Amino acid sequence: MANILIAYNNMPGVVLCDFFENCSDNIKQKCIDTNHQYTSLTPPDLVNDIIRPMVVNYDMCYIAAHGDAEGIINENNEYFLSVNTTNYDFRNKILYSVSCHTGQNLKENMIRMGVKLYVGYNDSLIIGEFEDIFIECINSGIESILDGNEFGIAKEHMISTYNKAIDSASFFDGLHLLHNREHLVFEGDMKSTI
Repeated sequence: MANILIAYNNMPGVVLCDFFENCSDNIKQKCIDTNHQYTSLTPPDLVNDIIRPMVVNYDMCYIAAHGDAEGIINENNEYFLSVNTTNYDFRNKILYSVSCHTGQNLKENMIRMGVKLYVGYNDSLIIGEFEDIFIECINSGIESILDGNEFGIAKEHMISTYNKAIDSASFFDGLHLLHNREHLVFEGDMKSTI
């Protein structure tokens, strides 16, 4: 059984706050179904001084919030995880980021700091008209990991889930899903498990 920290920005008025919450609710249910423990963290607690000390007690940190190449931001547009924060606390942990652009500099920093697995996107994460299919694709990797699969199997499962969704989606949703799949970053020891 693993311990998962689920941090998400559900602050009313924040663009995509409902989407972030729905993604996180999906993972909470998966944790319950697979007998993993989780803790939720939401505004106003999305700050580095709270998250950093907590991370040491968890196997995985799942974050659904806005981001950029340098890090992940809270409801006040302040970084709570960035290339300038103390990321060695993530050594041998999994960081699963539902955030735009974090698969660039933040990912590189996290890999240098010894993160076991980084999952995220190196460009904009586009959400289309039918949100459920996007949540299914975005969360399919972590769901496979929580099922006990090796990271390499989880990556294959995630790409396969995207491919099936692209084939069945409307034209524009299919384009957005294709964009997301092409900008997926899934990096770490592919033979490891949670």
